[in-house]
Amino acid sequence: MGVTNFTKVFKPTGEFEPVKKLKLGTKLKGKRIAVDASIQEYRANLPNRSGLVDPNGDSSSHINTLMTFIILLKAHGAEQFWVIDNKKSEKNKKNELEARENKRKSAECELKILYEKKKNLCEKKNTDSDFFSDITDEENANEELKECETAIEKKERLAFRMKQKQRDDTIFILNALDIPYMIAPEGFAAEQICAMSTNDERIFGVKMDYVWTTDSDAMAFGARSMIKRVDKVVPNKKTKVKKYYEFNLEQILANATKTIIEYEILEENDKYIKSECNRRKKNAKNNGESINAKELKEIIQQEILQQNKQIIEEYSQKKEKQFTLHDLVTVCLILGNDYNSGVKGIGYQTVLKVYKTVKLSGEQEKIRTENFGRQLSSEELSNIIVHNTDRIPFSDKEKFENFLDVIKRDRGYNRARAKKLFTKENLFI
Repeated sequence: MGVTNFTKVFKPTGEFEPVKKLKLGTKLKGKRIAVDASIQEYRANLPNRSGLVDPNGDSSSHINTLMTFIILLKAHGAEQFWVIDNKKSEKNKKNELEARENKRKSAECELKILYEKKKNLCEKKNTDSDFFSDITDEENANEELKECETAIEKKERLAFRMKQKQRDDTIFILNALDIPYMIAPEGFAAEQICAMSTNDERIFGVKMDYVWTTDSDAMAFGARSMIKRVDKVVPNKKTKVKKYYEFNLEQILANATKTIIEYEILEENDKYIKSECNRRKKNAKNNGESINAKELKEIIQQEILQQNKQIIEEYSQKKEKQFTLHDLVTVCLILGNDYNSGVKGIGYQTVLKVYKTVKLSGEQEKIRTENFGRQLSSEELSNIIVHNTDRIPFSDKEKFENFLDVIKRDRGYNRARAKKLFTKENLFI
């Protein structure tokens, strides 16, 4: 979801380092965060192996995931304001919705094959206790079954369809904890309103400091800062570590400006780079030394950039050289996002080098104007309803106890387990 390969073109501008028990450190204390609810809902409602179900047999594990995230922000001293997608606005993301549906259908077909494979593997394993000739055979069979189950889990995530009941639980939880939230106005995406709220205090009554989402379209919508969680694979291990990064718009634009100027300087010195590479390779060969051509070119390029460091800094300050939000939207349209599939043949490695020469289609220019360029009218602003603004979050203990009773009775959730999530952070004690 969001801009294709956004984080490969625009690197994070900061990282939230853990401090003791705080996963994101102390940077969020006193900050206001606009939460893209759809991202949290999707993550919370993905197929799971927890076994938590309500009386009707539907999964209730999403309640735990949503509560954990809400408490995470509270524990870090942040104020949270949620924006929930308006279902009537989904038609605006035709490209993304079609892509998701195609992935779902493909995953559903593959799942049928994988379920049958798992069934056969289990039957084969349990048919005869003497089936395995040695320990190695048994280990191989177990490994094959494990790989099959992992594949099933991945495909189930792709085939997942969220139910309205699960969406309703988000509002139920936010109301129970008195957390401010709003439904995005028709025609606007949740991440779009989140982005606007970092620049316009009229939406929530105060400006937001961050947008919490994995949808990088938020940056193209002008979000001042975005927090994005990335699961990093630990080298030489199969485990993943959750990392939280900041993408600050001002810094991203400044970094892109510098990168583009560096590309221009290297392009101007292309002939010199080639001749210098050949000269050094020849010298290395005469001296009986081996040399990596790619590494050599990178060394020479860095030497040139270092020699032109002052020029790069001076050019970066010139208005005509600066990479703007308009340019960022252009790059996002070229790469592809929720609203269009992008320009074929241009990827993340070259887009900053060529975006100025790319002629966008009429449809893409329309998306720029009608989606990324759209602003809230006075009437739309006046019609926004932000719920729970007259309440103090996490303060109504009686309401909280009733909430625990409901999720136990109607959602089959363990009351004591839910209460413990809050009390360990000294909430509702």
